Amino acid sequence: MPRLQARSRNFFTCLTLCSTSLLLASPQSHAQMYRLAEDRAGKWETSLMWKYQDAADISHKNGNRVEFSSADRWGFTLGYNPSNHFNVHWAFSYLKPGYTANIAQENLPPLKPGEDPYPHPATIDHTASVVSNQLNFAYNILKGKFTPYISAGLGWTNIDSNIVSGGGIICSPYYPYWCSTYTNTFNDTNFSYNVGAGIRWDIDRDTFIRAGISQEYVDMSGISGSTPTFNTGQFEFGFRL
Repeated sequence: MPRLQARSRNFFTCLTLCSTSLLLASPQSHAQMYRLAEDRAGKWETSLMWKYQDAADISHKNGNRVEFSSADRWGFTLGYNPSNHFNVHWAFSYLKPGYTANIAQENLPPLKPGEDPYPHPATIDHTASVVSNQLNFAYNILKGKFTPYISAGLGWTNIDSNIVSGGGIICSPYYPYWCSTYTNTFNDTNFSYNVGAGIRWDIDRDTFIRAGISQEYVDMSGISGSTPTFNTGQFEFGFRL
């Protein structure tokens, strides 16, 4: 865990330094950077997102524990600017973190005759799929092209273990007839919310960059301790519609 924590600190330090360097390296003057972005208000926009999620541990009251590794993948947003200060956007992200699940002995299914005993501790190493949908509300502190912002949002998060729980065959009752197999997995969908902060730069009338960090809370049932928290970072390249 110390190595993971150090890696997390290095990532967020790098994000801050890169964002600062982006501003300093711009050929535009500071006066230009802070001028009003008159065309932002009243406009729709979309962005492609790279998202990073730090490692996290989740403990359940029944004694089970899941350790998620850090992961990064992709996402996108669709939003609207009611004014130069306010922005509201829907954000979708998809991650595939590895995880180790430690199963308490009392939660293991009974052994069948002739089966070998379960190992102790009983663990599962696999890869999860994490899908998050959030409606975010951001406040741009400055009206200009370059501004820090604060944000908060709410939505839902689905965590899929990718471990098969069952399946079957489904067939069409109408012509042309067809049949297909399907597989169910152990997964859970829960209410989630987030708070964050970052910077935004409207490069020109058509494109912008947004980078930030946030904490996402997933309201899982039966959790031991506080609500599971995921530290995340995201970098977006956006287009005004």
